[in-house]
Amino acid sequence: MGDGLRLLLASPNHLKERMKEQLGEKFASVEADLKRWLDELKEPIRLFREGGFATVDEFNRLAGPHFEMDPLRMQTETSNLRKHGYHHAN
Repeated sequence: MGDGLRLLLASPNHLKERMKEQLGEKFASVEADLKRWLDELKEPIRLFREGGFATVDEFNRLAGPHFEMDPLRMQTETSNLRKHGYHHAN
């Protein structure tokens, strides 16, 4: 899962297109949240993408304390995307 998520986060445009494909008309309801999430978590996403973490849980445990953020924020946001019907494939 870590590698699949890392690949999706490598390109915000790729993630957006994948979400549009899966969510269809529902995408409009999460697009603003996605943009906000990507902007607010820019540095943690970069570290996750480049750091070789196996899972979001591992990232939260090891890197979360180094950011001024709730260590569960990335996990919460990815869970919110799943609630809206988005599931990334490895």
